[in-house]
Amino acid sequence: MRFYRSITFHRTVFEQPVERIGESPNAHANYPMMNETQIAQFKALYLLHGTEKSLDMIKGCSHKHREHARVIIREHNLQRKRG
Repeated sequence: MRFYRSITFHRTVFEQPVERIGESPNAHANYPMMNETQIAQFKALYLLHGTEKSLDMIKGCSHKHREHARVIIREHNLQRKRG
């Protein structure tokens, strides 16, 4: 979650991200992330269908979420069932 503070210059408000303590600027993902519900659905579907079909079956997901899917597969050590 990002927090913002407002800075006013000549009656124009600019929003700048505020870094939380212990958080580096590179800590944020550079790819779209799935929410908790989508992650649970992906973990269940991946075992039978693989990455692409699973992402296509989940509402709100697409090929853009592929990198996050790879992270989930690594973190949860998911193994696809074959045959």
